[in-house]
Amino acid sequence: MRDPFVIGISGSIGSGKSLIRHLLAMRGVMPLDADELTHFLLMKGKAGYQEVVRNFGETYLDNSGNLDRARLGTDVFGNPRSLQKLESLLHPLVSKTVHSILQKSSSPLIALEAIKLYTSDLTQLCDSRWFVTATPAAQRERLKRTRGMDDKAITERLHQQHFPKEMSIDHYIENSCLVGDVAQQIEIIWKDMLQETHGFEQVIECLAETINMPVLSIDSLATIDAKMQGYLAEFLPSHQRIPDGDFAQRVILSRTFLSPLENSDDMLVWQFDHFNTRIRILINDKKDDNLQNGLEILERQTSTWGGNCIMVELDARSLQFQDELRSMGYRILSDADITEHPFLSFSIGNKGKIGNHLVKILPGGVWRLIP
Repeated sequence: MRDPFVIGISGSIGSGKSLIRHLLAMRGVMPLDADELTHFLLMKGKAGYQEVVRNFGETYLDNSGNLDRARLGTDVFGNPRSLQKLESLLHPLVSKTVHSILQKSSSPLIALEAIKLYTSDLTQLCDSRWFVTATPAAQRERLKRTRGMDDKAITERLHQQHFPKEMSIDHYIENSCLVGDVAQQIEIIWKDMLQETHGFEQVIECLAETINMPVLSIDSLATIDAKMQGYLAEFLPSHQRIPDGDFAQRVILSRTFLSPLENSDDMLVWQFDHFNTRIRILINDKKDDNLQNGLEILERQTSTWGGNCIMVELDARSLQFQDELRSMGYRILSDADITEHPFLSFSIGNKGKIGNHLVKILPGGVWRLIP
């Protein structure tokens, strides 16, 4: 058994692999997404960017010299030969980066999500391999909701999905059902692995010692009163909202963590995306050490997961803590920060404004490992 223990998660597009990764992250497992690493590799000046320019020309660069990933994706996914060429350029770079992260990681347990897990050497890094399935209807609904894809684009992408006839799969998860049912499947797998997978019990004991930030479970989310649920719902990413879903399901599908602060009713609402921790709201009714302690714990959690930074989205509530945050090393995000640390752009979003965020760069983030 290697250190860390790696759970590999694969499955077709729209099967909901990222949900499984998030549910494991709620247990303290470090989430590692090959797609997010690809996005880093395609940023200006990085190895993937250079390979694309060298092999596809400057056609896909915008006026600022950045790669237009959306346009590149539209073109290559409609051309099997171009897609194969692009994958042959990027997959070795992703593999190299994953190897580097595993060597540097302080987390004892990592969930590696990769759609190409079984057609690359990444599968050799995994101690347990999970495969996610979903009905075609569930896949289509998910891709429309999360990616805005139309039926034609979805059909094309689904037809391009190919997996080896023989795959070494340890556990299957059916993800066409409610989040609670999916979480129950993970719980069963977890218990089976504790009993049957050599060394996994020791890994979990080590994980318990390294978990820093408590996160509300599905059952705990359901106990939050209706008024607070309505308030918190306003801070969930709009494209992920599910009008008819219950609150716990809405929180989890938006990949949001709710963390209560010790000995109080205060709470941090945060996300971990592209190895950046983004605090969407600070719920704290009084100025005391409680908030500072909570943020320090979240910083440790982010560092354990290889996070690059913590970003606080300023609003009426968090503004009152601006001086306290500055004293902890946070600063107003600027254009110069984006230039120096390009990964910050992933946390702002299309509608975000640079000056409306406080940021703290953390040493040891995975960005330093991107070639």
